Amino acid sequence: MLAKGMYRDENTLEQNVPKEVYEKLLKDIDDEGNGTLKEFDKKMWEERDNNMTEKIKGYLADSQNTYFVVVGAGHMVGGTGIIAQLETEGICEIKQVK
Repeated sequence: MLAKGMYRDENTLEQNVPKEVYEKLLKDIDDEGNGTLKEFDKKMWEERDNNMTEKIKGYLADSQNTYFVVVGAGHMVGGTGIIAQLETEGICEIKQVK
């Protein structure tokens, strides 16, 4: 669920989304079960995770080139995150470096 704490301050959130979306999000932040936030979460995380995972799968299939992929940490965790998708599909096993 999106919360004010996901950003360093409200100004950062305000700068990254259109004004009408920002105002609607702030209005709905405390409104549990609201479809607006669920839709935002789906677009912000799930759909982007899916798109990035597909792109990474293409890179992994290309044995002729080397790729360096950088994504935000939020896209690496959770059930719909890139790592979970790659592991679920059996494409690769991710091991934590210690």
